[in-house]
Amino acid sequence: QVARTLGASDRMIFRRIVIPQISETAFWSAGLVSFWMWGDYAIGSVAASRTMTLGMLAKSLMESYRLEAASLLVLLTLILGAVSYRLFSWGGMRVTR
Repeated sequence: QVARTLGASDRMIFRRIVIPQISETAFWSAGLVSFWMWGDYAIGSVAASRTMTLGMLAKSLMESYRLEAASLLVLLTLILGAVSYRLFSWGGMRVTR
């Protein structure tokens, strides 16, 4: 509110105030997600002779042209991801005054 009172635009507030505050967390989260992504496919495919994760199972279903089962599995994964995100974000969304 102070920046807006002093004449800062929404873009300037976002660029100079919001981005520096969230950049460390955003980069850390991106690194964690990329590590998880590489680990899910690369390490799991090399180290295991069978499908161990949902991603590997969906990939093997797509490779065998069982697209209906693969699409249902991907939909289930997206729904479970959204539910778990919502469960974990409830604590972070509360602001006490």
